[in-house]
Amino acid sequence: MQLTLGLEIVGLAYADRTELDALMQRYCSTKRVAFKMLLQGKGLGETIHRLETLSSLSLNWRYCEHAARDASAAIRSQGELLPLYLSDVYDRIEETEKKLEKRREAKPGKASSLEERLSRLKDRGLLATGLRQRRRLLVAAGKYSLRRSI
Repeated sequence: MQLTLGLEIVGLAYADRTELDALMQRYCSTKRVAFKMLLQGKGLGETIHRLETLSSLSLNWRYCEHAARDASAAIRSQGELLPLYLSDVYDRIEETEKKLEKRREAKPGKASSLEERLSRLKDRGLLATGLRQRRRLLVAAGKYSLRRSI
């Protein structure tokens, strides 16, 4: 079990603060690299091992494991939130179509801003649907699983 505590460090010298900032910058970079590796279909264990061997990151196994697990949690979270995002976009599309119909009835020829908004919303919905389908294909092909373990 992993326990994380949020805290504020008070009274650090400038050199210590700089060193801590550099460490956090490397950790965030490692997390981004892990995120990309996991999206490419690599397993969690393989991702951790590759992160350890990257000389540009120079982090130990513990940091690499935490970065990979954080990236995996972010991917899982995005997968869980995608259906909510899609339903929200489709609701907005319906509302905009209703407003567009009312405006066309009241003021013919004055609905261009709503038409632009509607096209942007439909593009968003298509993009999100495409991401969802891509994820399903990866899972079906066995190239990606949200529950891979070491």
